[in-house]
Amino acid sequence: MYSRHSQPAQTYLVLTIGNSQLRWAAIAHSQICQQGNASHRHEPASRKLLPAIYQDWPLYILSVVPEQLQWWQAVPNSQVITLEDVPLAGKYATLGSDRAVAAYGAMQHYGAPVLVIDGGTAWTLTAIDANSVLQGGAILPGLALQYQSLSQGTASLPDLALSTAPPNRWSTKTIPAIHSGIQYTLLAGIKDFIQAWRADYSQSPVILTGGSGAWLWQQLSGRHYADLHYEPNLILQGMVALIGSG
Repeated sequence: MYSRHSQPAQTYLVLTIGNSQLRWAAIAHSQICQQGNASHRHEPASRKLLPAIYQDWPLYILSVVPEQLQWWQAVPNSQVITLEDVPLAGKYATLGSDRAVAAYGAMQHYGAPVLVIDGGTAWTLTAIDANSVLQGGAILPGLALQYQSLSQGTASLPDLALSTAPPNRWSTKTIPAIHSGIQYTLLAGIKDFIQAWRADYSQSPVILTGGSGAWLWQQLSGRHYADLHYEPNLILQGMVALIGSG
């Protein structure tokens, strides 16, 4: 297990295990010097999945997938970061460790209050109030899960990927209608949460991250949302900040 009281090495690896993929980064003097991703493992993990130059570097692991963590925590010279390791006031027992680390990373860079929107497999919103206390948040199915649910839960609707161009809101064909329904409904919900948050904290930054973070940024930026930021490495940066605080 990870110990916040131990002195971190100047060079080390961080690995996040999400619902869809693994992401790793090589850290030197608190800066990301290389990063990559990989698919989930279905066999014992090995450092051979990482570039050879990093084989002896300490490895810090953050996981929301217990089955994957079982493979990786047996790797030599590795430590697991858990929810208990994150100094976040107001956290509750079932809070995802990834959400806690992302919020911690956002506070280190942007201060508080701050709202973090993670567009991963499941989309999460995590709100930190002006006293740096977790106010709460929300969880909903992300873009891919929305498309999958229509395909798997109906007899004739197709399984689609996210459209590259914004769909017409009112469509007379099935496939564009699916794109319209999913994308505009998700965006409307996110906008409503941002507006509710800004009603309490009008100057609070909003941080977008996760696999759909870039898509959210494209849809929301420039539409009267001041202090909106896209941070694709927010969880990795949160891990680095947490390790450095030890």
